[in-house]
Amino acid sequence: MFTIIGGIIHLVPRIIWNIVYVKKAQEMKQIPNVKGVISREKAEKLYYVALVGYLFFTFFDVLFGGLIASLVYVVFLAIVIFGFLLDFYRLYVL
Repeated sequence: MFTIIGGIIHLVPRIIWNIVYVKKAQEMKQIPNVKGVISREKAEKLYYVALVGYLFFTFFDVLFGGLIASLVYVVFLAIVIFGFLLDFYRLYVL
């Protein structure tokens, strides 16, 4: 899950940019850079949130089993995904 969520967070801005801005780029219009819309500092903070969630997952998995550990990890991943939703929306509507 850690790898999949990381890949999604990495690829979604590029996919949105390609869908929304490919026509503008072909017409040589001014378009925003993806790096200018997605905050690097925010991404780094959310990466550490995901990492802490993964560590909690392994801790709870050893102590209590898979179900509780999975629920804890899903909460941390939800924080990461919802943390990026505003950036993804801003990229889409620019």
